[in-house]
Amino acid sequence: MTEQVLSGFAGGVDYQPNEGGPWLTRLQAELQAGSGSIGVLGSLHGDFSAMNPDDLVDLDDLGVSSASATFNTLAKLGTDTMQ
Repeated sequence: MTEQVLSGFAGGVDYQPNEGGPWLTRLQAELQAGSGSIGVLGSLHGDFSAMNPDDLVDLDDLGVSSASATFNTLAKLGTDTMQ
């Protein structure tokens, strides 16, 4: 992940891989607390289906996209914007 996907990002990345359960638990805890340190989420599409899209920030302005139109559609999580 750090060598192939994140290596071209000039801003630097604090990549913290987690298993699915702890990842979702941490995310839910930060949402409930109203603050947190997670900036960008990365996971399999199925992990996002358990989330409320209203809890996520629109990423369209960041120019985040995929080479696949299907993945871009899935990333919208049923909304009109990239989540």
